[in-house]
Amino acid sequence: MKDNVFSDSWYRISKLKVSLLHSVAIQKQYYRDNLWYVVEEPYTNKYFKITPQAYKFLSHLGVDKTVEEAWEEVLEDDIEDAPTQNDIIDLLSSLHSNNLLYFETNPNNEFILERNNEKKLQETKNKLFSFLYFKIALYNPNKLLDKSLWPIKNIFTPFGFLVWLVVLYFGVESSVENYSHIYDQAQGMLAPSNLFLLYISLSMLKLLHEISHSMMIKKYGGSVNTIGIMFLILTPLPYMDATHSWFFANKYHRMLVGFAGIMSDLFFAAIAAIIWANSGDGLVHSISFNIMLIGSISSLLFNGNPLLKFDAY
Repeated sequence: MKDNVFSDSWYRISKLKVSLLHSVAIQKQYYRDNLWYVVEEPYTNKYFKITPQAYKFLSHLGVDKTVEEAWEEVLEDDIEDAPTQNDIIDLLSSLHSNNLLYFETNPNNEFILERNNEKKLQETKNKLFSFLYFKIALYNPNKLLDKSLWPIKNIFTPFGFLVWLVVLYFGVESSVENYSHIYDQAQGMLAPSNLFLLYISLSMLKLLHEISHSMMIKKYGGSVNTIGIMFLILTPLPYMDATHSWFFANKYHRMLVGFAGIMSDLFFAAIAAIIWANSGDGLVHSISFNIMLIGSISSLLFNGNPLLKFDAY
């Protein structure tokens, strides 16, 4: 049994009769070979990852018994792997603050919310130190994606993958044949005259990158409810909320959602490489060069790097 099993505040929730709302769904999943459970509230599009110990306790909750009775049942089942009273208080406060609980008795709102406010205060402090990265939601694209379901399902197919490989091959070939020119032109990428084109190229790629994530989510029956702008080091870039992929039971579907963005970057980088290699000096040539470099190098170094928490995490 764990240390610090008991809590001085336990009496404040122990007599409550509570259960999860009927709309809440729970999905069993494995992350890096570790068992977790994902809690989904479809009306608010919120997701929470909980431990097997927390899930075991939630499965015992019901309006016909108190929180203490549910905990005692968990102890009887497996005393060594049961959550502590503090674990349960934190779990219930988090679920209650997100409107995921139904109370048969009057909840001790003051205490539960006080507990949760302490956690939120800490989260707010953490965000203040990451002010260079924040998001603004603008639009719900889910209905538009539903109308595009037929082309989505026909793009992500074995034939579509073959087309992707062919384009990638010719893109790599164009880059290798013109390696010396790439090296020379890359010296001026950060020149003031190129910064605006660099930003436009990055924004275009990022939008296509996020759309690819969303299309893959829709292919496997998920939903995408937010499109907006994120500010990365005060630079505005498009983003889409792909959190519904967390609820996919099939880990390969979750992997494909993450990989879709990298595939998009490399695909358009290859097309840009072909255009760049076959065009003369000018706007198209410059934009193609920026897209080629950003879509290939940055995608592989950042999104494809398993040591960084981007698409490959």
